[in-house]
Amino acid sequence: MKYQMTHPEYKNSKILIVDDEAIFCTMIKEVLKPYGFMIESSTQYDLALDLFDKNRHALVLCDFNLAGSSKNGLDIVREFKKKSELTQIIMITGRPSLELAVKAFETGIYDFMVKPVNMRHLKQKVDSALCQYHLKFQEEELKRDLKEKNSQLKTINQQLRDALDESKKYQAHLAHSTKLAGVGEMTASIAHEFNNILGAIRGYSQLAIRSSHDTQYLLEAHKKNKLAADKAIKVVSNLLQFSKKLTPSMEINDINQAITETITLSLHHLNLQKIKVETILDDIPQFKFDSGQLQQVFLNLITNACQAMKSGGNLQITNQYKNKEVILHFTDTGAGISQKNIKKIFLPFFSTKGNDNNAIGTGLGLFVSKQIIESHNGEITVSSNESGSHFKITLPCNGLLEKVNSTPPQKETPIKAIVVDDESDICEVLSHFLRAKDIETISAYTGKECLDLLEKDSNFDLILMDLNMPEINGDEALHVIKEKYPDIIVYIMSGYGTKRKIDGILSIGADKYISKPFDLDTLDRYIDEEIINIKEKSYLQLS
Repeated sequence: MKYQMTHPEYKNSKILIVDDEAIFCTMIKEVLKPYGFMIESSTQYDLALDLFDKNRHALVLCDFNLAGSSKNGLDIVREFKKKSELTQIIMITGRPSLELAVKAFETGIYDFMVKPVNMRHLKQKVDSALCQYHLKFQEEELKRDLKEKNSQLKTINQQLRDALDESKKYQAHLAHSTKLAGVGEMTASIAHEFNNILGAIRGYSQLAIRSSHDTQYLLEAHKKNKLAADKAIKVVSNLLQFSKKLTPSMEINDINQAITETITLSLHHLNLQKIKVETILDDIPQFKFDSGQLQQVFLNLITNACQAMKSGGNLQITNQYKNKEVILHFTDTGAGISQKNIKKIFLPFFSTKGNDNNAIGTGLGLFVSKQIIESHNGEITVSSNESGSHFKITLPCNGLLEKVNSTPPQKETPIKAIVVDDESDICEVLSHFLRAKDIETISAYTGKECLDLLEKDSNFDLILMDLNMPEINGDEALHVIKEKYPDIIVYIMSGYGTKRKIDGILSIGADKYISKPFDLDTLDRYIDEEIINIKEKSYLQLS
């Protein structure tokens, strides 16, 4: 029965027969020839090496004893394995021994056969050896292909990294350019706002001078000037919020008052656009939030509503108090926001006013508003349709107001304070403010002057001190005061302080940090609390 090769696809495989008996080589050729193999043979060692160098055979059938040569089959195995690890070698010998077989396998042969050869067994071993060769060949090809692909991937990854670096540079440049463009637009808007504010302050001041005999009008003019100044503070806050992320100053405030004050500031613009504002505000307990920052959010929402209702409309503002959370609703009857844009409106520099030449927008209002709400651990969401837009703000009510005993024991000696600021107007305003509370107040214009006053008389209860001053600045003076006079209460004031700077000031002993421009109503609460604490402490010492 004729033997069937199990891998006929290997029929073009190259086979080399090395045997010093030419008749054996011929016999093996005749046996394997019908299977389509490309067969060569050699009876000499050197010729066998030359043939192998030229053709790199898949299989070698090698005799151990080579007559007329100092080399043997093991030498052939070693030479061929140096040149090709893939080649499979079957050693055939008429003088077998266990020692020879062991050496042959250690040298790297695939199999070992004994003469006279059983041809059927030979065909099986040839079939198996060629299978082993082609498996190793495919494995090597896969390794080479994998290595090449890895090399290509490394090149592509490097190209991607380079492209990513370039993209980041481009994005940074684009963001910077866009930000500069935004700043330019904001500058125009701010100049416009400030001119209006300054015009109002100047006008009310001039009218007050002309109506100095009318006490009621003077009071009204002062109130109008305060509102205008508050509006200027909000404009500055917009610019500061854009340039850096402000940390909210969490203080006890009235959320309804913050809303109504913002509406009052916007009332002129709302009336011009024929927009009716309806407020349904339930009583909400006072809680801690940054009034200035939230008013900026309210102002942004009112401004956006005005821009959405160019021909007039209604803006409804309502509130809810539930589970120690305040929920605010701003609902307008404007044109609405498209579903395409609604997902983008909280992104920086995204604006829907690009085609409106009359609208000044930087695309930062809602982005900044979202940052402010999130810095309060709250949430702002939006829904919209063709009938208008609805913004919902949810805020946690942290630090609900607790009543403070306002009738402490009285201190026999008066409370004494020093106001320290290189701006004489600031000193005058604060000194007048403190004296109205029966606090004896003197002014100093540098940190050195303050320290000199304390050297002469350390019997002071309170110091309000600017941070940036000539000679000795506020934090340097604070170090000395807290070291020498630890019982004195010190408020540090500044118009521009980073969070790190504020934390540093508080860590070295400042009792409170006050941002300029300060609000006397807020300062009023702080000072009243300090008065109570000072008098209680004095009473305990006396008793």
